[in-house]
Amino acid sequence: MKPLRTYLPTDRASTLAARAFADGLDAAGVSGRTVADELGCDEKTVRNLRGGLTHVRLHHLVQIQSATAFEEIVDALRAARESAHGAGLVAPRETAAACLGGACNKAVQVVLDALRDGRVTDAERAEIARAVVDVKRHARALSQSGGDA
Repeated sequence: MKPLRTYLPTDRASTLAARAFADGLDAAGVSGRTVADELGCDEKTVRNLRGGLTHVRLHHLVQIQSATAFEEIVDALRAARESAHGAGLVAPRETAAACLGGACNKAVQVVLDALRDGRVTDAERAEIARAVVDVKRHARALSQSGGDA
């Protein structure tokens, strides 16, 4: 079996996730009581999540109702991931720009195809949503890309 080149130990990953969770909540200015209500738990559990005493799980992110808090946590997780793995995750700026251009072209084509018959079906709406997610993903890659400044 081929060994993993960039293995990140679970305890280190858990610590980074807890710190990102806490940083995201701090950046959003959400109170512990509000988070506890959204997660269906008490404030002690939220303190334990923030402090790394309890593991932050994906369902916690889904339960967060504040869009701002969710985005801040995801941004903090993204930063933690990048700090853990270093520059190996950063694409060259030109590659990221080309990928974004392709994703934008695909999104425009999907929208035009959906509008061709004058109505947008549920399946077409879902395909448009997937294309928009792809554009956002490539836009993030471009904003984080390396190259000359």
